[in-house]
Amino acid sequence: MEFSRLVLLCLPAVWALAATAGAAADVPAARSPGCATRCGDIEVPYPFGLDTRCAIHAGFRLNCNKTTTVGGGGSVRLLYKNTEVTRISVQDGKAWFKTWISRQCYNETTNKTVYGNAWINFTSTPFVLSADDNKVIVLGCRSMAYMRSNSYIIGCMSICDAAPKNGSCSGDAGCCQADLPKGVQYYQGFFNSFYNTTRIWRETPCNYVTVMERAAFKFSTTYLTTRAFYDADDARTPVVMEWGITRQTCEQARINKTRPYACVSDHSDCVDGDAGYRCRCSEGFRGNPYIADGCAGSSLLVQGPLVFVHVL
Repeated sequence: MEFSRLVLLCLPAVWALAATAGAAADVPAARSPGCATRCGDIEVPYPFGLDTRCAIHAGFRLNCNKTTTVGGGGSVRLLYKNTEVTRISVQDGKAWFKTWISRQCYNETTNKTVYGNAWINFTSTPFVLSADDNKVIVLGCRSMAYMRSNSYIIGCMSICDAAPKNGSCSGDAGCCQADLPKGVQYYQGFFNSFYNTTRIWRETPCNYVTVMERAAFKFSTTYLTTRAFYDADDARTPVVMEWGITRQTCEQARINKTRPYACVSDHSDCVDGDAGYRCRCSEGFRGNPYIADGCAGSSLLVQGPLVFVHVL
């Protein structure tokens, strides 16, 4: 009885198996011995640190702020200067912050419009606002508001010609949004004073503008009729920041003799971004590229000629 088989021969063969993907969880989060790697529930991975000696340089130093209230309660917050940090991703080169909302409200007691123009300033820091992850959001039925930076004025007009609907931000129904330019480090929210709530304050007392993470925003009609948007998180919204080790390209960083090149792990790559250069683990590897041997993963390497033999 005839039959056929396909046999794969590897002559000679060398099989190299790296550490398993599960080992990536054991990669240390900081380079210097004794450095704290968490603030409350938030991981603080290198190149960030809670002490000058624990961060790659001063721009990556964070503070773990602990407060105690009467009765033994308290809270722990991770701060960059005075801004709260809620998450850090080494692989993506991003950090999540909480920034302030600007508002324009009519005060029926004084018969005047009151302004609260919020601003952030990350100049001379490793951070820029992520143009891919954030939007300029304007709320109101008679609002024209902007984000003004050193180089840009970005905003939109929000009116209520159409009935506002939950989940919709079209510009003519109480909400509008605008794309963010790349590389922004400073902005201030402000309003066109000719568009205000003086005549409609009973239905929509305030207008708002903020820069926030697009994935975290979903319009609600209550944002127009109440203070729900402003009060939800103490007048703050989440924003995504991109960060870079220095304001250099990868090519410049490799030849720079004044500051060590940061991508020190095997199986790591350098990435150019809006904030400068950063590092990430190569495809198939996970961990921390800023630490020696920090990128671990599974890799199967076969060397030698492959011979296919057809056997009858």
